[in-house]
Amino acid sequence: MLKIFLAACCVLIVCPMTAWAQKNELSLSAGGGGIVSNGESVSAPAYTLAYTRSLTNHLAVEGAFDVFYIEGDDFAGAQVAALYHFRPANETRRLIPYATVGIGKTSTDFTEIESQLVIRLGGGIKYYFGEHLGLRVEFRDEIIRTGGSPYYPLPGSPQHFLSLRAGVVFRF
Repeated sequence: MLKIFLAACCVLIVCPMTAWAQKNELSLSAGGGGIVSNGESVSAPAYTLAYTRSLTNHLAVEGAFDVFYIEGDDFAGAQVAALYHFRPANETRRLIPYATVGIGKTSTDFTEIESQLVIRLGGGIKYYFGEHLGLRVEFRDEIIRTGGSPYYPLPGSPQHFLSLRAGVVFRF
């Protein structure tokens, strides 16, 4: 799964090269949290690689590739989300709070195991030190509709993956 994640990193760096003069962001975040269901919880580290495209000063769309680990099992997922920045997203040296909502799929093995629906709700802040480099901190509630899949460590559906992630953002 790590090989797929690294390959996705390379693809996301090369693909937006035709749009250098546009409002784009590439971010890499790490963190973790826990999956909660039926009063039980289990911890899970998480990693996200995301490409964000600003449509206006406040509204953006994002495609993300996520990897998280639960009790030795690795899960990967892809999501599409909308971000609303409460301050103009092109500002520098100011905190830019935002909210996000999205949808995606996750699975332990996309080739053999049915993927499960993920609904993403969250919010965070961005801070840019200059025109290009910044930090991003985000809290998420990813609601996973497991559909009774035996590959998740907790019984019940939906399961909530509550996580805090932080990382670097490159704006171009």
